[in-house]
Amino acid sequence: MKQFLQSCISSKLPNRPTVTNSDLKNIPIITAKDIHKDEINRVGASRFAHKTGQTLAHFYSDNSLKVKENLDAKSTCSKTLNIKEISDDIQHNLWHQPPSTTDKQIAGKLSLCYKLPVMICHNFATELCITRGQESYVHS
Repeated sequence: MKQFLQSCISSKLPNRPTVTNSDLKNIPIITAKDIHKDEINRVGASRFAHKTGQTLAHFYSDNSLKVKENLDAKSTCSKTLNIKEISDDIQHNLWHQPPSTTDKQIAGKLSLCYKLPVMICHNFATELCITRGQESYVHS
């Protein structure tokens, strides 16, 4: 098994598979680092949109800032302050952070287009019988 998996490692060496091969363009890729996954997804979505003559639709997170403040030094209680405004610069930076920079792997901006191949990584919609690892395409 180890030898088979090692034979699938992308490489620029001759006679080795490479993710630049046209027959490997829309297949799942396992990476060692989430930041690499984020960049592969970004480049892949842009390439797919260009190849199909589409533009990516960008869906942005709706962010708010919560600050916890202790009521007093002896108390274990705290209150949460909701701050309604985030500066434009901070909001821009939040939207352009890759998902791997957050503890829940959530993107600040999701870029999609019609028939873009996607893979479900977290099954939040269990009532729809969606499972982790399920492949699909953006419908609308």
